[in-house]
Amino acid sequence: MKPSEKRIAKGLWWDRNWPVLEGCTPCSPACDNCFAAKYAHRFKDSLPSLRGLTNQEGKWNGMVMICRDQLKLPSTIKKPTVWFVTERSDLFHPLVPFGYIQAVLTYAAMAPHHRYMILTKRPERMAEFFQWMNSESTYSVETLQDCFWFGVTVWDQASADRSIPILCGLQVAHKFISIEPMLGPVNILRHCNREAAAHSRFRPVPCVDLVICGGESGHEARALSPEWVNFLRYQCTDAKIPFFFKQWGEWSHQSQADFTSSPFTALSSRNAMYHVWGDGTRSYRVGKKAAGRLLDGKEHMEFPGESECAQ
Repeated sequence: MKPSEKRIAKGLWWDRNWPVLEGCTPCSPACDNCFAAKYAHRFKDSLPSLRGLTNQEGKWNGMVMICRDQLKLPSTIKKPTVWFVTERSDLFHPLVPFGYIQAVLTYAAMAPHHRYMILTKRPERMAEFFQWMNSESTYSVETLQDCFWFGVTVWDQASADRSIPILCGLQVAHKFISIEPMLGPVNILRHCNREAAAHSRFRPVPCVDLVICGGESGHEARALSPEWVNFLRYQCTDAKIPFFFKQWGEWSHQSQADFTSSPFTALSSRNAMYHVWGDGTRSYRVGKKAAGRLLDGKEHMEFPGESECAQ
């Protein structure tokens, strides 16, 4: 199962948000320009579930709203759907009781015709939850169905070194990695066993079904280097891991666009915001729509079961 073609065309890897939680606490450099916090701050007066979750600067204030009224939502949808579980929060936030996380999984299991993408920046607590769940006599990790996909967000090598080994250690059917926003080069394949690492070629991270990558959007977005993205793509290609490139974000590198054509004709070193990389090349701030998501002239929208990139 994969998202609708309409959603994929927009660079999205899910169909709908399942808002069983709202609110979060910044916990990493990747949280600095959180789009979800800005959304919540903007619509706090019109959506009751978003009230009281952000501070005056539009950042998360650490409060979390548990939305029990949303638990039955997937069961009301007959069409198979890829759900992003709590897009504007983290299911494994410290303020979310294990009992409520279990309830979310239980309600999801009642509608196994969907796919549930559960993404966290807190893999340690996710592992603690699975240990707790395995200790429950009536519920264990083994009862989780194929419809559940558990993933971690990483943004640089240090976060990958911390989170990917924890993800790989989970006894669940499907795992994925999201590197968005990508803030530095990431080697995802260094976490192999000793036998695999002894070979000269890369070997895949055990049981990782999908790698997602993307740049940052918003007013304070940081630039994304094509060298970082290509290094990641080469690893995925060699290891036969599906690679989904979501977007460049606000910035476009000079190697990725024709700056002699619209909308780039007005750009120059004098009238455009640009970032100079160590090799002397530049990325220009052109906006998310103009930057697009072509990597070396191609869209990379792979999902498990597909081996070729869309042209």
